Amino acid sequence: MKMLKAGFRVSEVPTHEYRRKEGDSQIVVWRVWYKYVWCLLRNLIK
Repeated sequence: MKMLKAGFRVSEVPTHEYRRKEGDSQIVVWRVWYKYVWCLLRNLIK
């Protein structure tokens, strides 16, 4: 969002992600959703 506001062009680049070799992700979205929302709102306002 900051780059778009600064006038830069943004594009997507395809990548390949390998499966995890060990363990599971420790991020639990329902516990940290407010951080994602706050980051989104903060960047929309600036």
